[in-house]
Amino acid sequence: MIFVSEKHDIFLLLKQDQLQLFSKKHEPLQLIFPQEAVKHQEIIDKKLFEKTIKDFSTPLKQLKVIIFLDNELVFQKNISANTGGTLIDEENKFVNEIPFPQENVVRKTVKTPSKIWLLSANREFYQIITLILEQQGWNVLSVVPLLLFTPITQNHALSFDLFLQITKEKILLEKGNLLHEDSQSKQHVAQEAVGKSSVIQYVALGVSVLILAGVLVFAVSFLGTKSTKKHANSSNSKVHITSKHPLPTVSK
Repeated sequence: MIFVSEKHDIFLLLKQDQLQLFSKKHEPLQLIFPQEAVKHQEIIDKKLFEKTIKDFSTPLKQLKVIIFLDNELVFQKNISANTGGTLIDEENKFVNEIPFPQENVVRKTVKTPSKIWLLSANREFYQIITLILEQQGWNVLSVVPLLLFTPITQNHALSFDLFLQITKEKILLEKGNLLHEDSQSKQHVAQEAVGKSSVIQYVALGVSVLILAGVLVFAVSFLGTKSTKKHANSSNSKVHITSKHPLPTVSK
């Protein structure tokens, strides 16, 4: 492996099964993820995945980096910039089509003069990588879907110089940075969390009521049985004295 110790910008391209590193002085590096650790963006073995990223990043400390998400990692839909009042409906419809748990999904709406991009990705997949890199002393500047820069990348092989050209699109980089989620996206996640919490609370309340009702029924039944037995025992305790022989009569 090539060791890079000096501070300079590099670019990472995250794909479903690998991570590619582009630097100015070296050929691209490639890290293939173990199939036992991750498959189709789903983290199967978190510890193994974390170890894989750590082993890769440890020799490359204290670097500034932008992470680009390959097109296959991003769910996207673009609509006309003149959509107007139906944008919220389009966003909600788009979000409901994402196959990942909603708490793991990041959402982003990027508006350009000609179109509006509705973007979504599996937050957990790139977030683990981001956290580990920062622990290793890296400075992760942003995580951005590569498809936003299709006019620049189409018909060109990916390279350090091409990524460097992309960084000139500062406004689009900022709008598409998934590290800064839309307030609406955060609110949606928070509402889902509250909704799940409410359901759990209602279920717990229902279970408590059932348990209490069961205890009351048992107590009433137990006390009733005890009272019946006590009454029966009380009746049996009365002694009836009978004499087989009449008492002798005393004659005067």
